Amino acid sequence: MAATTTSTFAGLLTETITREKVFAPFERALAKFHDSTQEWPNEEPYGKGRTFGIRTKDAHSTGTVAEGGGTPTLRQPTILQANIDAVQLVASCGWSEFFLTAAQGQGTIGADGLTDHIDMTVRNAMQMINRLSLGHGTGRLAVVESTVTAYAFVARVPESVLQLRVGMTIDDYTADTGGTKQGATATITDIDLDTRTVTTGTSQTYTAGHSIVQALTSSTSTYGVAPSGLRAWADNGTLTSTIAGLTRSSDTGVNANVISVPAGVTPYSEKLMRKAINRIFFACGMEPDEAWTNKGIISEHLNHLVGDRIFMLTPGDNVPKYKIGHDERQIGFQNGGNFIPYRVDPDYPAREITFIKKSMFRRHQLRPLNWIGDASGVDGVAQAVLMQQPASGGGYDLNKVAILLAMVNYGNRMPKSMCRVTGIADEELGGDSV
Repeated sequence: MAATTTSTFAGLLTETITREKVFAPFERALAKFHDSTQEWPNEEPYGKGRTFGIRTKDAHSTGTVAEGGGTPTLRQPTILQANIDAVQLVASCGWSEFFLTAAQGQGTIGADGLTDHIDMTVRNAMQMINRLSLGHGTGRLAVVESTVTAYAFVARVPESVLQLRVGMTIDDYTADTGGTKQGATATITDIDLDTRTVTTGTSQTYTAGHSIVQALTSSTSTYGVAPSGLRAWADNGTLTSTIAGLTRSSDTGVNANVISVPAGVTPYSEKLMRKAINRIFFACGMEPDEAWTNKGIISEHLNHLVGDRIFMLTPGDNVPKYKIGHDERQIGFQNGGNFIPYRVDPDYPAREITFIKKSMFRRHQLRPLNWIGDASGVDGVAQAVLMQQPASGGGYDLNKVAILLAMVNYGNRMPKSMCRVTGIADEELGGDSV
């Protein structure tokens, strides 16, 4: 005779589910640069947008005059008129009526289905806005490094894979601007940070130099619809040829300071950072008060100093404690009497650091990120509004949808008050040998 086991009489047994209030995060949920933009003055771009002036030169009607001589010829200063309009940033989620009823209480492993999706959508929307607030205004998230026909491609530095996410749908465009879509919309299934390999569920040809952007549907994407972020303003034509309606090649006063390594990469050094700070001073007489970068450059900063480490003995100690590590809030550059903190955003590209003057930035926001609904008003509402989904053949489906919407862009009154340093050897995120 055989004893009853879990396999011979499995039909009697039930499955015990562990219910979790909060799931462990599986991706970055930080939006540090976007959070910092909320401190900038807001100038709403009503009507045809917000027009503002960028001074590019003074009159300089000055000079020495001999006895009885005349005054200098009258000249005029030059101001460029820039124009910024808001960009719509959208996130959505939806449920069937059946799911909303079933995914409650003991019907779910974690929070109820409604709360889970609302929290996820807000998180994803904040991540999207943060990526775009750092971007250069084209919607590009990554660049294909080498041509391959496969389910995966390698992303080129400096953007690398830092702005991509598992589960994101992407499109491949032949150029950063003015290009065409190549292949089909694909969904990211895996990202390898060490090899910069992006695996998708679709095998197709990915061509070197092509731009990867986020897809909204199988036929539409964010390509060419993006706000002018930090890298857009901290540029001299390398990333984008126009900004705020101005052409960088002819309106050179709108160009920021950019220090680029001619070939390859250069080690991080105090000399290089000091050069960037001084470049701003000589361009516009200002000094930066903040710098934005990623953790790879922070690691290079620490490696640059590790040889000078000293372990202190406090009263009562017989041997040093040998604690290592750092306080990220205290990392920065001391320039004269001013401390310039290094601010870290994990969405910022590798091999770069950008020094900025915060007071020169403006936020051009028509409405903050909020939920929209039939009677929610122009600014939306803080709580999700569940709307019935229309049916394709008329009437309504038994589905509910909720939509988040923001209308925002970013401006800068003096691009010369910034300096972006590129090509810094970055072992951690760029794979460089330092």
